[in-house]
Amino acid sequence: YIIDSGIAAVINFPLWRASSIAQSGFKIEGSNFMVRYYKAVVQPPFKGLVATMFGMTWARGAIFYGSDVGKAFLLDSGVYGPVAQTMPPLIIGTLVQAINMPLVRATITIQDP
Repeated sequence: YIIDSGIAAVINFPLWRASSIAQSGFKIEGSNFMVRYYKAVVQPPFKGLVATMFGMTWARGAIFYGSDVGKAFLLDSGVYGPVAQTMPPLIIGTLVQAINMPLVRATITIQDP
């Protein structure tokens, strides 16, 4: 779960960085959208990279693993299938969001180019 989550974090980091810069209202100089996107995504400095990758990786891993284990546990306990499928990711995702939010806010704040 962790390796797969790490790969997903590597793939999604450029998109996360571009959207966090744009949504925070930080200004990036460039003559058009593609130039600004390139500067936001590809050019260093990659401030908060380790913290961001750690946060993305552990969060996804916890949700994936917790969902699988939680579903199996609920099905073994006799819980109805759709409920066993829905509740674990909902509960684990909520917990991960609450735990990860300070890290996410801190890493977004330092993305100011």
